[in-house]
Amino acid sequence: MKKLRRIRLRMAIALAALWMGMGVLPSANAQRPFVVQGELTGLPDGTGFLLMSLQGNYGLMVDGTSSRKGRFRLQGMASEGCMFKLQLTNEVSTMHFLDLWVQDGDTVTIRGNSKYSFDWVVTSTNPIQQEQTAYNDAAKKVYREIARQDTLIWKLTVRQHMASGSQAQRLKDSIAIANRSRDSLYAQVGARQFAVLKQLYLEDGKVKRLSPCAEYLLNRVSGYVSRRHEYSCLDEMRAFYKLIPEEQKQSFDLRVAGANLFPPQTVVKENDFMYDESLLYDLQGNQHRLSDYNKGKYLLLDFWGSGCGPCLAAFPELKAISEELADSLVVISISSDNEKRWKESSKENGITWVSLSDKCGNAGIFAHYGVNAIPFYVIISPEGKIVKTFTGYSEGRIKQKLSSIFPQYK
Repeated sequence: MKKLRRIRLRMAIALAALWMGMGVLPSANAQRPFVVQGELTGLPDGTGFLLMSLQGNYGLMVDGTSSRKGRFRLQGMASEGCMFKLQLTNEVSTMHFLDLWVQDGDTVTIRGNSKYSFDWVVTSTNPIQQEQTAYNDAAKKVYREIARQDTLIWKLTVRQHMASGSQAQRLKDSIAIANRSRDSLYAQVGARQFAVLKQLYLEDGKVKRLSPCAEYLLNRVSGYVSRRHEYSCLDEMRAFYKLIPEEQKQSFDLRVAGANLFPPQTVVKENDFMYDESLLYDLQGNQHRLSDYNKGKYLLLDFWGSGCGPCLAAFPELKAISEELADSLVVISISSDNEKRWKESSKENGITWVSLSDKCGNAGIFAHYGVNAIPFYVIISPEGKIVKTFTGYSEGRIKQKLSSIFPQYK
């Protein structure tokens, strides 16, 4: 039976590869929306569902609805990409998200009696969804443990907000322990799902061309596992990645996976000289290094992403600074989005200053500067030395941080 399932899945992947080679579905389906429909009897009437298109690290809303007698129906056009996420809007755990692979004309049907997506049965006319189901099934037991851990963390957090003094501190310590346990469980998910991916794509010492689903999975699980070095599959994953043809490694997901698997040895901080080895691309596709802008001027690096509200809220202040200090400082915004979303968002938000990307998401240059949260800012002297770093934004905060260098902002 296992052998039969494996043969069927390989056939599905072969079909998926053919589909990717075609680029689009036959013309009869080209203008038809895809449909996501379901019946989830374990959820209360009126449960909200949100369908989002995933573009790199950014989710774009496509459709939303609420269930009636457990039934719901969503639809959209897949012109913006083939990967989507279905989310229960009144639940916050990652166990209430479902990865969906669709093209125009597809129909996805979801059934189950649980609020957790790992318990749902998904049938689809798209063969790549069958591959996604294989990865989900491999980690189902661990997902249940994560769901229990999420519930525990939520209960501890509620109690912490109601407690004070030493009791609040003990609860805070318990939450930290529970979070570490959850991180370890996610690494187990990565190990199990990678085992399936390797079984499907590694043959006779060569890696076959990965489907979009496989690329996305390798991106995600490389992040899980690389943070937990006790998992032996980290070395296996690195060896697997090295076997992927170089031309395929240029995709957004595989560039991020490579940065996760081979993290930077150099992480700079205040008083260090800036890291200047990353190749950065401007909106026209030209290559740069930070030192190209550091000739007799200060640099203000702004690490951002289009899904980050405070990042976008800072843009008017960054625009003003770039104009007021044009003779002595260069503002450089560095995006974590994929190329398409980065270019769209730069235009939508009216970025007139320097906008760059290394096409490695929140890995790559983000990791070299130790960016763990965005917006993240770095002030660099004309000599290339890091003067100050800081995280977060509130009105006037960037000018206040620059005031020790530029007295007009005091």
